[in-house]
Amino acid sequence: MPQDLPPVLADELQIERVLTNLLENATEWAAPGSRITIGAEAGELEVAAWVENQGPDIPPVELDQVFGKFWTRRRGGSGLGLAICRGIVEAHGGRIRAENRRGGPRFTFTVPVAVRVEGSQ
Repeated sequence: MPQDLPPVLADELQIERVLTNLLENATEWAAPGSRITIGAEAGELEVAAWVENQGPDIPPVELDQVFGKFWTRRRGGSGLGLAICRGIVEAHGGRIRAENRRGGPRFTFTVPVAVRVEGSQ
C-alpha cells in the first residue's frame, strides 16, 4: 500500500466490513497456497482499493450480477456479502466492480478523497 494515500471521508468500520467481505470471498475461492493481493492507489478525486485472488474466473455475464442480493455460487452462501459491499461503497459515493485479470478475479472499490477546506490543517 502506498504510504502517501490521501485521506478519505468514510466510516472506518463500514469500509473495514467491505474489505473483510472481499478478503473472505478471496480466501474461499483461491486455491490453497495461492496468492491474495490487496492494493490501493490514489486518483485525483478518489482512492481505489482492490482485493485480487488466484481463483477461477467469474463468467463474464456474472461480473455485474455478483453484487445482486441473494446471488451466490457458494453452497450454503446467503448471497448478501457482495450486495452489502455495494451498498456501503455506494453510500459513500463510490463504485465497486469485479473483473477477471490474468491471475484471477479482482474486486475494486472507490471512495472519494476528503475535500480539504481552505485554511484548515
